[in-house]
Amino acid sequence: MMPRSLSVLLQGAIDYAGMFPPAKLEIEAAVEHFVRYQAGRERWIVSRFVVNAARLEELSRLVSSEPYRFAVVCESGRLDEALAQIRSFGGRADTIEIKFSGGGVREFLAANAAGLSGLDVYIEVPISQLNSLILAIRETGYGKVKVRTGGLQSDAFPSADELSKLVCECARAGVPFKATAGLHHPLRHFDAALGVWMHGFLNLFAAACIAHAHNPAEDAVNKIVAEQEFEHFAFADDGMRYKEYWVDIDAIAAARKFVISFGSCSVDEPLEGLAALGYL
Repeated sequence: MMPRSLSVLLQGAIDYAGMFPPAKLEIEAAVEHFVRYQAGRERWIVSRFVVNAARLEELSRLVSSEPYRFAVVCESGRLDEALAQIRSFGGRADTIEIKFSGGGVREFLAANAAGLSGLDVYIEVPISQLNSLILAIRETGYGKVKVRTGGLQSDAFPSADELSKLVCECARAGVPFKATAGLHHPLRHFDAALGVWMHGFLNLFAAACIAHAHNPAEDAVNKIVAEQEFEHFAFADDGMRYKEYWVDIDAIAAARKFVISFGSCSVDEPLEGLAALGYL
């Protein structure tokens, strides 16, 4: 039986990205998986289907009458093209995730505010530039952060220090964020094949909730992000605890407006990880 606090913590937490590495499914197979998730026991944890803007026309032929929601990925240099494709696709594509490159991100957001109106906007920059992005979002009054938490190479994984710093800075600034890649497992663990520490989605979401609710020192958030032992987490119907930090159910729900989701090419692996912990 899943405690209510864990259900609230992870409700709609996965944006399914089956067409992206490492799964790299064909669009038909990815849509088939997504439809199955939306109709099955996985529905509670799955939110949007993530698709590259260039594949929207193909996608429209596969889900023409279905009430699903979609997140569209594009490069900043092809934003106009992506927006035209989104308009053609229709209102179900309510989120855009822009990988930014080029000049100033503040100028980019200011220049494109009208075109992006009505969409939930996420901006991805290298983790070293996240301070500038957070400032730009606050100054322009819209947008959210997208942080890359993994990839196919070891250098794609931010350190626990870098990730906890992001969580704290977003919490202090009141800027929501989502993560993408590398979060297939609940807890932080070492991947021998890549030779890197991989982050856990429970670590990240718990750290974000505690940062949002308690505004602790960055070192305390770092310990949550880096935690490897599940015994230090506790989930009950009325709230969750990590060591001395308690977050009640209402505060968890409020924090989920701050830590939005994580993109994953797998839904099965995160659920298998939760099952191994005894929660499914």
